[in-house]
Amino acid sequence: MVGHCGLILVVGDLNIDLHKFSNPNVSYFNNFLDTLDFKQLVASPTHLTQTCASLLDVVVSSDENVISDLAVSNINFSDHEAVDFEISLNRPSAPPSLVTYRSFRAVDFEISLNRPSAPPSLVTYRSFRNFNEQTRMLFLIWRSLILISLIMKQLILK
Repeated sequence: MVGHCGLILVVGDLNIDLHKFSNPNVSYFNNFLDTLDFKQLVASPTHLTQTCASLLDVVVSSDENVISDLAVSNINFSDHEAVDFEISLNRPSAPPSLVTYRSFRAVDFEISLNRPSAPPSLVTYRSFRNFNEQTRMLFLIWRSLILISLIMKQLILK
């Protein structure tokens, strides 16, 4: 199961004293962790009173090797101790992004306008109703020829 999910990390206050092995909830919890091959990494008490010390706060991991420098320390403003630890994650590097674009600087406009190899689909004959329609059609044909003749370039973004 863990191989498909990657790293699973559970941290927090369970409100179950994991030092009380006679408690059935502690047995259920430990059996659950064993079944999943998870490890509970906090060993020191995390809840201190004048009468008892309890292990209530946990750091449970599917891979104990990614957790280091785990320490329980007093923070003086809570009835719980602080649980500090570091996580070492190996993040795979993302492949570079590839952007494809057309270079307008490389266009020879004179060749583009007189290009004999223009696709036949761009050659259109029809009667136009007015000058604006004729101008628009010529502009569209000219733009198509320019875009066809543009040199494609690729840029790798890091």
